[in-house]
Amino acid sequence: MLELVETVGARTAAPIGFVPPATGTAAAATPSVTGDADLGALLIDVGQLLDADALGLVHVTAGARVGGTLAAVALSDHSIEPDDLSSRLQVAFEQIDEPAGAPVDDRIAAAMLRPRPNDRVGLYVITDSVSPVARRATASRLATFVPLIERALALWMKAHVERLLRDDQRAALDHFASGLVIVDGDGAIHFANRAAQALLADASDVFDADGRLMLRDVQTAMHLQVALHHLLSRPAGDAVADPLVMLIGRVGRFPLVLAVCPIGGERARPRAIVQLIDVDPEPSLPLDAIGNHFDLTPVERRLIDQLVQGRTVAEAADAMRLKEQTARTYLKQVFQKTGIRRQTDLVSTMLKAALPLFRA
Repeated sequence: MLELVETVGARTAAPIGFVPPATGTAAAATPSVTGDADLGALLIDVGQLLDADALGLVHVTAGARVGGTLAAVALSDHSIEPDDLSSRLQVAFEQIDEPAGAPVDDRIAAAMLRPRPNDRVGLYVITDSVSPVARRATASRLATFVPLIERALALWMKAHVERLLRDDQRAALDHFASGLVIVDGDGAIHFANRAAQALLADASDVFDADGRLMLRDVQTAMHLQVALHHLLSRPAGDAVADPLVMLIGRVGRFPLVLAVCPIGGERARPRAIVQLIDVDPEPSLPLDAIGNHFDLTPVERRLIDQLVQGRTVAEAADAMRLKEQTARTYLKQVFQKTGIRRQTDLVSTMLKAALPLFRA
């Protein structure tokens, strides 16, 4: 699995993220790490056991081309310049699958790792020992650590993918226009998307009190607490048909709609998602998409917008500076194009299409 190989080939740029060697001959006071910190910590431990000057993990393509650096560690100064290292590594990983007896590089030991079936990661070790015997001993000892590093790398890759997925999920939730808060049975907040953070920051009727979701109205707050304990104490697998919906009263405004639903997970730490919906803002209709689909004219689209805002045909006509009969003619044309027969059905359908899903 591990061989020492000789240097040939053109000079190329250093691998992405490679740590340039420090100037001077004195050993570095502390190891220098580039890339992932967890992988770097592992390489430091292995490098110190091997008495190496530098170690690194780099992506290697199917064609043995050296790609980006996952982690690189400089334990002390060494004689290989960063731009020269790239070409040496390229040769090393092109020859790594050759049988024993491949040419010997005077500074680099290399091994190919396959943490997962479709992944190839190159492991390299740099040593400036003047003794060929010592360099070969370093390569031999490195072979002992290869399975350990390969396994650690597989676990890191799995965690890295899961971390990226969680980041994507959080970013997606941030684009929802309604507030979404994940809480436990005590109301402790574990996540709040941007819309929820804005509502909590307003601190009027619902707010964050030392990391807990709190309501200004005491009676409603007690109702929410009881509901959380009830929902999250249900046996595992006992499905909840509908979320619990509560209204939070607001002076001079329509109540804030609060919906609570358990989201499963480990019974040792059950969670619930609390959705906060502010229905005061006017609905944002996807009129461009609807209009293009049904071939609605700009005037017909504006008429629909007026009706959805709660205006009568007469009030919509006045706002659009049209005669009422002209507005009714446009409404009939909308009915013909959409297949809808009643004004109430038109408004209801458009409101369903105007659910506040996304925000910039």
